[in-house]
Amino acid sequence: MKENKFVDLSLQSMGDACSEGGTAAWMEIREKIKPTLEPAIVGGQSAKDAIAELGRLAEAAIGRM
Repeated sequence: MKENKFVDLSLQSMGDACSEGGTAAWMEIREKIKPTLEPAIVGGQSAKDAIAELGRLAEAAIGRM
């Protein structure tokens, strides 16, 4: 392990590491952000509609908590 460059790099970077986490609702919707916003970026849907859909997804996830 001492000669593994990946392990060495990982250990050197531990001071900069942070946890990516959050509530169960956030963990549920975070993977849906890109596919929900992408149609608005490429012109297949309005930004307003994409953001509204994200709002519905968030409300539904929060409602299950």
